[in-house]
Amino acid sequence: MTQATTQREIRVFLSSTFRDMDAERHYLVTRVFPEIRQICYQRMINFSEIDLRWGITEEAAHNGRTVQICLEEIERCRSLGIPPFFIGFLGERYGWVPQADDLAAYWQQSPDQRYAGLIRDALKKNISVTELEIRFAFLAPPPDVAPLSSASTPRVQMFLRDPALTATMASANAPQDVWFDRLPDGTPDSTRTAQLASLKQRLRQHFPQTIAIDGYDSVEQFGEAVRAYLLSAIDTLYPAEKMPNRWQQRTHEHAQFAAVRRRAYVPLTAFRQQIISELNQGWMAISPEPWLITAPSGMGKSAFLADLESTLREKNRQAPMPWDDDYVPLEISELLSQDDNYRVFSHYIGADGDTTLDNWRNRLFWFLAEEGDSTEPASDDHHAWQQVMERVQRFRQRENATLVLILDAINQFDKPELAIHRLQQLEWPSRVLLVFSATPEVQSFLEQQKITWKCRSLPALTQEEREALCQASLSLVSKSLSGELTGQLISAPVCDNPLFMRLVLEELCLHARHEALPERLSALLACAGPGALFTSVLAASDRDFSPKLATRAACAIAASRRGLTHGELSRILAIYPSLKVPDSELVPLLARLAPYCQNSDGRLRLLHNTLYQALQDNDEMESCRERILGQTQDSSGFALAERTWQWLSLGEIDPVIRELSEVMAVIRLHEVDPALLHTVWQFSGIYDGRRLDPRFEQTFAWTAPDPAVLQNHLPVALSIFTWLRQSRAEKAATRWAEMIKPAVEDDKTPPGLKAHFYNTLAVLAQKTANPALAKEAMDQVLENLFNPGEAGMKMLAVTMSNMAQQLNAAGKSEQALELYQKAKVAALQPPRAPAVLANIIMQIAQIKAQSGNTAGTEQHLQEAVALIEQMPPTPQRQIMLSSFYQELATVYLVEKNFARAVGLYDRAIAAVETIYSSDATEIRKLEESRDLFYRLAGEHGQTE
Repeated sequence: MTQATTQREIRVFLSSTFRDMDAERHYLVTRVFPEIRQICYQRMINFSEIDLRWGITEEAAHNGRTVQICLEEIERCRSLGIPPFFIGFLGERYGWVPQADDLAAYWQQSPDQRYAGLIRDALKKNISVTELEIRFAFLAPPPDVAPLSSASTPRVQMFLRDPALTATMASANAPQDVWFDRLPDGTPDSTRTAQLASLKQRLRQHFPQTIAIDGYDSVEQFGEAVRAYLLSAIDTLYPAEKMPNRWQQRTHEHAQFAAVRRRAYVPLTAFRQQIISELNQGWMAISPEPWLITAPSGMGKSAFLADLESTLREKNRQAPMPWDDDYVPLEISELLSQDDNYRVFSHYIGADGDTTLDNWRNRLFWFLAEEGDSTEPASDDHHAWQQVMERVQRFRQRENATLVLILDAINQFDKPELAIHRLQQLEWPSRVLLVFSATPEVQSFLEQQKITWKCRSLPALTQEEREALCQASLSLVSKSLSGELTGQLISAPVCDNPLFMRLVLEELCLHARHEALPERLSALLACAGPGALFTSVLAASDRDFSPKLATRAACAIAASRRGLTHGELSRILAIYPSLKVPDSELVPLLARLAPYCQNSDGRLRLLHNTLYQALQDNDEMESCRERILGQTQDSSGFALAERTWQWLSLGEIDPVIRELSEVMAVIRLHEVDPALLHTVWQFSGIYDGRRLDPRFEQTFAWTAPDPAVLQNHLPVALSIFTWLRQSRAEKAATRWAEMIKPAVEDDKTPPGLKAHFYNTLAVLAQKTANPALAKEAMDQVLENLFNPGEAGMKMLAVTMSNMAQQLNAAGKSEQALELYQKAKVAALQPPRAPAVLANIIMQIAQIKAQSGNTAGTEQHLQEAVALIEQMPPTPQRQIMLSSFYQELATVYLVEKNFARAVGLYDRAIAAVETIYSSDATEIRKLEESRDLFYRLAGEHGQTE
């Protein structure tokens, strides 16, 4: 089974003095980082640079808050597991040395900050802020802080400017105090000069491996060296040949989501063991019902499932077999109480930005893939589910383990009721267990629909568990609360909600002075819930930063499709489009919002759905969507998906239709987010079959692409073609075929892809009553399938079956029967396709029935039924089975064997009763036919 990938983010922290290094900083920002950012984008890496000197004057930085921000940002990167690349560059200035008077206001406001000791030590030693950054990063980090670099991945590079270059730059740009340390009277500051020389000497003597260039003689040399260093680091950490596929990346996002939920989690040990015990016994069931864990939002369902996932993975052991030396036979009672051997597949809805059931199905398909297997399921929905069930069956046959499928927050599916019905229709085999979670209204829906899942309510935290949660959260940051405050916290009714309690603890840890804790705790506990707490914190933060900056930042994150990076936020939140918010302001703001966000490879997303809901009616949401639109104007698929998401959220379909008027734009969106493209087409009415509004005609008024450009994307283009045809969007499918046909006919196109295209075109032509085009397309299929080196037996069987169907419709039954027989031979070739083979056999049976050959008809229909009964129990299989039972019943009706027909109709009803509701038209018609045959059987004296 396939595995996830590692975190993919690069953060670069720039450290230097101020105005004397502006040229170097400008070269990096305008020449180097744009290229690095583009390469990172191509390799699915999030890149951001942190430059706390950008956007503020040197005088404005002379305060303790700026020093603290520097140290916090380095440490925050470490805490995320992504230590930054530290790039330091020094000229002939030692830089600002904080004095006690400079920091007086800071000490008064922040006496308990974690880095106060470091800053006080710097004051005693007269250390500059620049040297303090270098010390904290790698020169002399505190005992509790790991250095940035290691032998395998050096993350520190120091660049020392040639004094001659400084002299040249200084002669062209006065005043001199920009380039050299000066005393107030303008004379050289020998003390600072000596300190700078000492710092450089220490680097040369004790950390020579960190010095990239000692004496660069041009800004260009410096910039190109940084470029080469970052490119080399990217190639080492994230080589182009080892880029994760989209399923690896999504699995990584789900793993990150679960890891965040497990942080400081206090296990519900008794409830967890209850569920595991039920799983231990449930694996023996022939078709086990899912478990559903219910609780209101914020009560810890995701955290419980993340903990359950981790616990079950620990039990992933290979059980001894009878021939093993350590095998011990057990009694039945012992077997039932013993923990099983588990394989776990977990899916947390929304963790990767996709809330469709198809996403869960397709991830499961990828998860169960073995070496050499396809990682992409069929574009047809029924076929895709069939493929998944086939892989599940294969797992059962090959693995001595129980497969547990964990699915969190099914109430957050984009269409939860339809998703629940689909999940209910699936018949999972033994040793495949499903554990879902949802809010309580889902249980009510199940009861209304008479769906009998095993519902279990997640228990609320006891007082002891609340206290344990409090201690676990505080221990992460080496803090504690007094017994009185702890008691006030854990006894507060609003702390029934674990999410609320966690957020209160985060607020107390990060943003409250010790003597202000009682007052702050009382204010926090006055909030009605997590959403109210979040909006209260945002309102308070808006007063600390630029007007509404905190609220706008939170709204921008909430409005985005899959979160925003540091760099994206800096541009989206800027007052003017061509500027960005200075890091000196954005970094502390993001630190303030950190308890409410999850960092996924550098993309910030809100921690919980409750926080998203709290912002949906905020006045800033619409303007944030418009700013996101303005900042995502490139032609990439990701930018196109973001724009599409924002336009749809704003209720604007016309701009989306205009963008998707190009075939390549449709393909780019499908490659990134096929579900979003499906939503666009649903909204435009492309699937309805109704007469479209004239403006929706634009939806498929595509402009033809360059065939050479389309060549590299033909598989996706063919997938879209199949999708449109199967969705009965016949007008759109016909137009799409016209657009991609020139690229398909190119000599470079593999015969298999050509056969795929023409087979779909043949079916479409049949549906649109164009027999001439259908025959021409089928001829093309046969020509390409018989090309040496191409197997394509399944497609050959389907094509010949389609051609036989046309012949039979034209009254040429003998020729049709001959072609059906050939199609059957093709369908029997490995790998066999039971559904295709069964359909062909049924068609043969129908032709025999037309000729009055009842015995031959019965024989073939029984053969077809036997094939379908062996297939995995998907909805498609059940519908086919019901149809075949009805066909077989028809044979017995011809023979007036009404009793046999009644029995077959009973089986036809049973096959689909889990798919349709009891009062559905399909069920009602079957029951009416069965009851009629039952009466006829009685009249003829027949009994089953």
